[in-house]
Amino acid sequence: GAYVPIDPNYPEERIHFMLHDTGAKVLLTQSHLQSKIPAPENCKVICLDSDWGKIKKQDTSKLFDKTLPGNLIYTIYTSGSTGNPKGVQIEHRNVVNLIQGQLEKVQHPVQRFLYAYSFAFDGSVLLIWWTLLQGATMVIAPEGLEKDVQRFGDFIGKNKISHLLTFPSVYAILLEQVNVNRLLSLESVSVAGEACPANLVLQHRAILPKTKLLNQYGPTEATVGATIYEVPKNFNEEKVPIGKPINNVEVFILNENLEKLPVGKIGEIHIGGKGVARGYLNRKKLTKEKFIHNPFSKKKKNRLYKTGDLGKYLPDGNIDFIGRADHQVKLRGYRIELGEVEAVISQHRNIRESIVNIFGKKATNQKLIAYLTLKTGATLTATELREFLLEKLPEYMVPSTFIFLEKMPYATSGKIDRKKLPLPTNERPELKEKFIASETPIQDWLTQLWKEALGLEKIGIDDKFFELGGNSLQAASFVAKVQNKLNETVFIVSIFEAPTIREYAKFLEKNYSETVGNIFYKNDNANDLLNLQDLVNLKNQNQNQKFNQSQKDLLNPEDLANSQIANPIAHRQPSVASRPPLKKSDFQNFKKHIP
Repeated sequence: GAYVPIDPNYPEERIHFMLHDTGAKVLLTQSHLQSKIPAPENCKVICLDSDWGKIKKQDTSKLFDKTLPGNLIYTIYTSGSTGNPKGVQIEHRNVVNLIQGQLEKVQHPVQRFLYAYSFAFDGSVLLIWWTLLQGATMVIAPEGLEKDVQRFGDFIGKNKISHLLTFPSVYAILLEQVNVNRLLSLESVSVAGEACPANLVLQHRAILPKTKLLNQYGPTEATVGATIYEVPKNFNEEKVPIGKPINNVEVFILNENLEKLPVGKIGEIHIGGKGVARGYLNRKKLTKEKFIHNPFSKKKKNRLYKTGDLGKYLPDGNIDFIGRADHQVKLRGYRIELGEVEAVISQHRNIRESIVNIFGKKATNQKLIAYLTLKTGATLTATELREFLLEKLPEYMVPSTFIFLEKMPYATSGKIDRKKLPLPTNERPELKEKFIASETPIQDWLTQLWKEALGLEKIGIDDKFFELGGNSLQAASFVAKVQNKLNETVFIVSIFEAPTIREYAKFLEKNYSETVGNIFYKNDNANDLLNLQDLVNLKNQNQNQKFNQSQKDLLNPEDLANSQIANPIAHRQPSVASRPPLKKSDFQNFKKHIP
């Protein structure tokens, strides 16, 4: 039998399609996930955490292994241009060649490999078998660890991780924000899924000079990895190559006529050899288009996979990756067919036309942008459309920015001219929430950080970070700046739990009250807020005066001591968590009531 990895965080509609497309007979899951996974009627559900009573009753005699190299081992789904994902069929011999090629190419035994990603991501295949077939230890991280760079770094250090496979953008943040002492156990780091920038090599060499750095490349249809480049210590080039093919894999740079191009000439990357997948499940036409006969082989069964990637051979035999030849993109390691996103957007009843592009040169600020026109008389906000898409697409495929146009720009051919689509502006998007400006010093500061991170001129305190176009890497950078300012440990999950300026300010005021009070509400020059001792002294000077009840309430030392703004010991008083933050206008009220 073959397996199909399904991430339970996928939308129900996507999971439903995958289960029916594969005709899965058995679903292995856990009891707390059953409600998320719509299993077909003819699919037997086995919960690995609660069905051991039934499992133990099964026949325990040794099974006779009839597995052949050409048998299917798994079908993994990637983005498809029709609106539904496509299942890539991988055989046993493909995976065997991948691991053999990796072991022969990378002569560095694994000790402890960090597993921190969804098993629905095909890089998990390389990581699992590369580790276990060496008799090494695979250290499984808690879910969501990679989203919090500080916890990520702590985990690496505490568990003495020797090998790491991650995206270049994630590794750059790790090097930038984590104390180097936590990373010293790393012996080898492999980056893949995105283009590796040359400045990452310089950053790596400066911080971890003894650690190997590998740049790996390979589409799902070529079984995860096809080429490897081990970055030399004297590397000083403008771009990082994707390297040379692993054993039993061929890479050709061809023109439109399937002719080999000379060194230095850009063409489409075609991959042949033992890593080429069987094809796409239930997609014969697409399989025929993408998996073609190898014109350089005498054997009819030998095929090439047309990657859609552009590249060129370098004089030293390495390959330089140029980019995509079609409308398929890679965003933070995920391969996305822009056509699939467009198709799902068009399912909304108010949408007339949609075009999706990727914007941004650096991996840290790259994002999907959707250009939209609405049907006559229809209305739609970015918030409403985002909520609609999250029911049908994984979050990484949902555009960060929605630009509503009166009409699309068309070329003379009658097709939409993508080159004439407007660039995103720094204007606040059209959201469901009304704009409310910041009201307190800490809200002012958080708003400025968000403006810098998101490139927007105007942000309201009830606007949500991710609805404004933020991504996980920008969120990590924002939280790092908060940590630096407060000199406190702040987990990245905080931005997900408190996604607006108003909520995040309350979160900081509640959990870091002393630090927040000292930084944001102690302004001796402006004298906007008098501290507790000042108020007490003033009260003592006028102790013979009679105050009305409201003045007593305002000047009650016990009450003031409980204020998370006026006194930095407020972290001991959880009862004030529900109080609204003080506004600047409130500071004057304090003064007015001082006799």
